[in-house]
Amino acid sequence: AHVRGRERRAHPGTVLQLHKPGPNVRPVLVQGSSAGGNIAADQFSTRAGTPVSVNPGLQAVVQTAQGAIARQDSIAALLASLAGLGSKLSDLPKPVAQAGAGLLETQLRLDGKPLDGATLRQALQRSGVLFENTLAKGAPLPQGEIKSGLLKLAGALRKWLGDATAAKPHAENRPPPPLTPGNAPRTERPSSLPLPGDLAPRDAGARLLVQADAALSRMRLAQISSLPDSFVRGGQAAGPSPELNMELPLLLGGELSVGQFQVMRDGKNGAGEDPDGAWKMLFSINFSQTGEVGATVSLRRKKIGVMLWAEREDIAEALEDMSEDLETALEARGLEPGAIRCRHGVPPRAKPPAGMFMDDCS
Repeated sequence: AHVRGRERRAHPGTVLQLHKPGPNVRPVLVQGSSAGGNIAADQFSTRAGTPVSVNPGLQAVVQTAQGAIARQDSIAALLASLAGLGSKLSDLPKPVAQAGAGLLETQLRLDGKPLDGATLRQALQRSGVLFENTLAKGAPLPQGEIKSGLLKLAGALRKWLGDATAAKPHAENRPPPPLTPGNAPRTERPSSLPLPGDLAPRDAGARLLVQADAALSRMRLAQISSLPDSFVRGGQAAGPSPELNMELPLLLGGELSVGQFQVMRDGKNGAGEDPDGAWKMLFSINFSQTGEVGATVSLRRKKIGVMLWAEREDIAEALEDMSEDLETALEARGLEPGAIRCRHGVPPRAKPPAGMFMDDCS
């Protein structure tokens, strides 16, 4: 970025402000303080020449997001490392081994008994996105809560290794940051590799610590994307969230994937604040056996509509053939099936707003 005749490099997470409105706008690096590698935005310009202070709540979110975007990685990398250790996991200190084994248990198996609504609901509740909200209500955390598990593992590793071992995650093969509001779920198959088998225990622990911190950063980004609109306006997390964005580690056979899920009120149908009104869930999963598969499920009281899609034509045809079975299963659960459709092809990826995840500018 050229600022007053000098060239500066914009690091990941740097917040830019618009110096002037109009067709000739240009980004200007916002001066701020550095804390733990985060660049704090002190103010934003909303009108020409008029700086406006950012509310403290929103500023804290901005700071958290800036650091998290640069460090985030899928939990798949950590789970692959833990699974790759096998029996060697027990060679690590007991608190580390227990926390690691607990995280491996959070993977939702899709090849066992049929997945029902209650099981999926429990999995979403322990996805980690609702961690602080659950604590604030004084409610107990569900067993296998993922963010709690990540914090336990990172804490046990730091107690063993110390903070001096912390490092940045490898930038290669990292997925893009998780969902931003308004974007539909899309899932790529993880490309994570297990830890080398010849690593010494402390070296393995150091790698696990980096991956746990990266998974926590991604979790925080998912939580930020699920904040209610009122928070952005006033810095208070009051009122319902327009959508909850979650990721779940899934196992099909021996293959690990991380599905993306989005739950929201279906305001188009005029549900208002009726707790039994209209809801919508979108999801996307991706395995080598199936390719990417997703759905939009709309529920209004007892009437349900399902729109399925599949990346591969043979999978789309198989889903189409099972539509009558799906209708029968929905009726057996007291629901009224509406439109049930299936199509071949994937939804287009939404183009992120300009500058949302900027690595460099020139």
